[in-house]
Amino acid sequence: MEKRARLKAEVEPEREIKRQRAELKKNPTGPKNETSSPKSVILRLDRGIDTEFTRPVDPVIKSQDDSFSEPVSPSSGILSSSSQTLIPAPKPLLKPADAKALKQLLQYVVEGEQDKAEEMLKGKLGGLLGFGAVKANPDLLLYHGTVTDLSGREFKQITAFQYALWAMDYHMWTMIQKYLPKEAQAEQLQALESKGTAHGHHFSLKELTDALQVYMDMDLRGYVDDVYDQRA
Repeated sequence: MEKRARLKAEVEPEREIKRQRAELKKNPTGPKNETSSPKSVILRLDRGIDTEFTRPVDPVIKSQDDSFSEPVSPSSGILSSSSQTLIPAPKPLLKPADAKALKQLLQYVVEGEQDKAEEMLKGKLGGLLGFGAVKANPDLLLYHGTVTDLSGREFKQITAFQYALWAMDYHMWTMIQKYLPKEAQAEQLQALESKGTAHGHHFSLKELTDALQVYMDMDLRGYVDDVYDQRA
């Protein structure tokens, strides 16, 4: 048995050499294929890498992928197509009748005429004052105008809500909050905080910010009224 094993071990290398020679005779270009095989593998890898790098960027970090843009309320703004920057939604131009109504609304606000201002927002004073059809027009709260208060101070590019905040007219601004979307409230307060007015900051910013935050966090109107009544 040991003798046969030794003979087999001696013969096996010779058989392998003969087998390789036979393969070479059948396929004389075999060695070239062996040397080119790594190249073909490299080419395939290169193509794979190229394909990998030319795939679209992950939508999570691709700011211009509209399909992954979050919906934005028309009242709060729109997303720029070139970035994720929130920009204010364009407002339509005021009609002459609406411009007249806005001027009157601002005048009521600076004079502290809360009931008349609210009647205008509801539309009940429209026909009586010659502003056209009687209809609710809370959108007037979204527009800026120029108004002069009882002290003779002129305010330019100010909204009714912003003036009420500036003047610390608690009753007026809480009335306006019923008709002004929360997003617009926050936007107008932020603009008033950052830009101020030509007459400085007349309001306590911290208290107003806290009050607005409480209002925005509450879902039940009755509970919000209770909170404001306690602070008044």
